[in-house]
Amino acid sequence: MTKHSDIFAANETQKGLIELATVAEAVAGTDTSRAVTPQGLAAGSRPQVNLLSNTGWQVWSYSGLTQGTTGRQTDFNVAEILADADGSTFASWSEIGATMTDAGANLLITEAASGGTQTSRYVLTVVVGKLYKVAVVTANGTGAWGATDVLKAQANGGGAVIASKTNLTAGTHSIIFKATATNNEIELYTNLGAAGGTTLNITSIYVDEVTPGCIAANTLGPDGWYKHTSIDIWREHNGTNTKDGSYYSLKGTSNGAGQYLIWNVASQFELSFIASFEGRTITIGSWIKTSTANHIRLRKYDNGMTTYSDYHTGGGGWEWLELTGTFSSGFTTVAPFAIFFEASGTAYISQPMLVFGSAIGEGNYVPPQDKIINCEANIALTDYTAKAVAADTTINIEAQTSGKIGKGVRAYQGWLEGQNSAADKYVDILSASGGVRAARLYCQVATKDNAIPFRAIPNASGDLYIDVEDANWTNVTIQINAVEIR
Repeated sequence: MTKHSDIFAANETQKGLIELATVAEAVAGTDTSRAVTPQGLAAGSRPQVNLLSNTGWQVWSYSGLTQGTTGRQTDFNVAEILADADGSTFASWSEIGATMTDAGANLLITEAASGGTQTSRYVLTVVVGKLYKVAVVTANGTGAWGATDVLKAQANGGGAVIASKTNLTAGTHSIIFKATATNNEIELYTNLGAAGGTTLNITSIYVDEVTPGCIAANTLGPDGWYKHTSIDIWREHNGTNTKDGSYYSLKGTSNGAGQYLIWNVASQFELSFIASFEGRTITIGSWIKTSTANHIRLRKYDNGMTTYSDYHTGGGGWEWLELTGTFSSGFTTVAPFAIFFEASGTAYISQPMLVFGSAIGEGNYVPPQDKIINCEANIALTDYTAKAVAADTTINIEAQTSGKIGKGVRAYQGWLEGQNSAADKYVDILSASGGVRAARLYCQVATKDNAIPFRAIPNASGDLYIDVEDANWTNVTIQINAVEIR
């Protein structure tokens, strides 16, 4: 008989002893020294179906805009005018037909010559694809801000306008824009048309990076998700705190133990939803990043039976957490996927998964099978809420929804409403100028609102295009109620 000590470990060229891989190891597909069993082979080759929704964090119907990662880019509040955070002063502005000076309590725009227009421009340093908010507080001088004055975000050198706000009468005004280049600029266009030396005041003007977030003391989170009232959450833009394989991550900040983010709480008592899990084995997993030990872990729950995964180590890098468990039968409530925060700190969450079966394995993330996210609230477009539309234009959906809808969209579903001063006039929704037409609204009766639903495919940037037959469309409203993700 051959002694065990005389038998070598098997490899690709040598006979010998070999260990059998577990099902989890077979599914992971990374082991090079163990043999697969028929059960493991079947599990590893079976396509996994992610039962979660909105795992790319693209849709946040209830979000508001909060300060983004890089915060305030430029602050021209007068109290700080000579010592701005970015080292700039009013002298960094370039003017045509006007001069800008520090008047102590305000910035002063002074018309250079009578009868002309004035432009004041400031070049920003921004990140392409991020959202920014420009806010300005105007006050009258010897002249008055009026209906033809415009606040713009545009390409450098007076190029293509990205976003604009007209009618800057004395008060507070703002625009939101998605950066198209690192050197986009803001412009104040004024039309004093008065004698040279006429003045206008700016009390403050600033530019912030903004991002959608849910920071109120309620349970509202990304569509399909439910948060603890004490957690603040944001959508994290692509960068050092997102995981390869997904454009966004979710940033969560907790202030104690027992706080959570739970998927599909609305269905936890629903009988057909419960029945789909009875007696079945599931595995949940997610990439997590945190620098706090014993801070965050995964949980499955049914009828008081709670099972947790291991904690993230707190090492500051991305770690894959995974938990497998089998549900009993006859339970009356179920929450198959939850992320629990058990200490104060900040964590980033990417690519969560829930599958039937006994393993997922890191690196095996697949997007949800349900590509359509039905919005939990109608999402309005800022410049298309009972507004007049006189010209064809591109609609930047991400900016117009204040980031409630992010990147990676295949199609939008919603409704279009409006009226024209004459009958038999149309307004179209298209993917782009000359692109695929998604909807045509006819004004069948003059000055009476008409409305139609639509499903619209955007261009590669996620934008839509509105085409009006004439300049007499008013009360135009566009709202989105479902998003199909890629």
